[in-house]
Amino acid sequence: MELNLVKLAKDRSPDSRKQLLPAVTDTVIAKIHDCTDTDMSVFGEIALVLYDTTPKQDLERIAHKIAPYANMPVEFAKRLAEDHIRIAAPILAEFFGFSEGDLLDLASRLDDAHLQILAERPDLTVKITDVIVVRGSKKTHVRLTGNDQVRLSATSFLNLIHRLKTDPAFLETLFLRPDLTPSICEQLMPNVDKVIQSQLRNRIKSSFTPAQKKRMVRLKQVRKSLGDTLAGNDTSKLWSKCQVTNVEVNEVISVLLQDERLEHVATYLSRDTRTANEKVRTLLFNGPADRAASFCLTAGLDLSTFAMLAQVRCRKMRFSMAKAEEWIAEFQALLDAKQSQTETHSPSLNEEPRERFFAAKRKKREPRDRSRKRRKHLAAFN
Repeated sequence: MELNLVKLAKDRSPDSRKQLLPAVTDTVIAKIHDCTDTDMSVFGEIALVLYDTTPKQDLERIAHKIAPYANMPVEFAKRLAEDHIRIAAPILAEFFGFSEGDLLDLASRLDDAHLQILAERPDLTVKITDVIVVRGSKKTHVRLTGNDQVRLSATSFLNLIHRLKTDPAFLETLFLRPDLTPSICEQLMPNVDKVIQSQLRNRIKSSFTPAQKKRMVRLKQVRKSLGDTLAGNDTSKLWSKCQVTNVEVNEVISVLLQDERLEHVATYLSRDTRTANEKVRTLLFNGPADRAASFCLTAGLDLSTFAMLAQVRCRKMRFSMAKAEEWIAEFQALLDAKQSQTETHSPSLNEEPRERFFAAKRKKREPRDRSRKRRKHLAAFN
């Protein structure tokens, strides 16, 4: 094969030039597992030099051959992806050597026929799907909506609803997407008509688990029991009312967050944890994710309440929702670490409890004040 390549390279005739790129490609694929990065870089340069002299039908065959190999030269793959749709299709659908930047560049420049294939890839980020929604046709939107391996932003959902709200079949598919969360539905509500609002409400209701529905009922009861105290601005009175009515911290914080009263959440947590109000405000409004998550976990917030807090914070401060995801991930990591630590220190199921043998010799102790340990942890934030 190498001798044939040398002969073809030495032969300057148009026919030999046409055969050279397919032959070089076959040689590289045959030794793909032995090729170094330098080898692939050289192949990429050769391929781009020979590209314009290679017949279209040969380029189509080459595209099918190299598409499964993610270590193929990216610039060569991009050149194929920009060509006629028959050449570009296998690269757009199957080549996974592109970075997010490469795909974003392609999504910003390719025509709609190419975008239709690009829309079905499983590795598209939110930035890329946003571009596809803005630039794509109805056919592209239908393909993207049917791709439940990628995530759409609230902005993309809104654009798709406005563009295709007269197509009931499309809307039905759109409303069945797993990434159309209740939070996104709530964001869409003020920007759509009453018919769509009704469909979004149905989506919200159907997406709740029994546990979430139970929580919603409980929060309504909390609102009723707190009454006018909840509507006022005196957080000290609200805290006292919660102690009397046995309203837990997660419940009152959730109700405040439903009304997007982030200032009152900070003040309430300051009162409940005996931490300086300015410290809590700084953590919740401008603090790093790890310290905010640590404080809220120590304060007794659960994952659901903290997630709501992170999302409300982003809406109020006009941050990207990616910030909320970062906070939630940090909180989840702390929960996992706490759970792992608990399991590590838990006695084995086969281990006999020590009290069985020593209970008679021990003196009864006074109940331990658990709040002291909690105050010790919270003292770090003062």
